[in-house]
Amino acid sequence: MLECLLGNPGRLYSQSEISRQVGCSVSSVGRAIDALQRLDLVKVVYLPGQAKVIALNPESSITTILLKLREDLKSQP
Repeated sequence: MLECLLGNPGRLYSQSEISRQVGCSVSSVGRAIDALQRLDLVKVVYLPGQAKVIALNPESSITTILLKLREDLKSQP
């Protein structure tokens, strides 16, 4: 799930969309979101007329480190 979010850092996702993309249950995604939110890695936003949406937290220092690590790993031969 984290890889999905790191791969599209500015994108908003619904919990069911993440569930489909990573191939696990919506309840499992919900538990993972709760854990990532406690670490300040994701933000949960409630949009009018929609369910909650989840996005990577660009203000988190951990997010910054993970994005840099992901980029560094992609550039390795």
